[in-house]
Amino acid sequence: MEDDQLVISIKLYDRVYKFRIDRNEEEAFRKAKTLFDDRFQVFFSALEANISKGELSREDVLYLLAYEFAVKYADMKITEDLDIKKLKEIVDMK
Repeated sequence: MEDDQLVISIKLYDRVYKFRIDRNEEEAFRKAKTLFDDRFQVFFSALEANISKGELSREDVLYLLAYEFAVKYADMKITEDLDIKKLKEIVDMK
């Protein structure tokens, strides 16, 4: 239903993106923005010398940040899959 959706604007680095989302997703989108901003600042600060020397670009920092999130997501999925496997083994032990 369209009543359950809203359009939000999220600024990531120096660009604003609009998302049409379900109302129940708003908290996750806003939390993700905060996590993105915090991690971007950590990456940018850690790599600032490389950026100013021209060894890395803003896009490189964004790629590295995206990769970090992908690794964390993959790790979470692996853990989830292992937990499901353990639960199935416990259930099958009856």
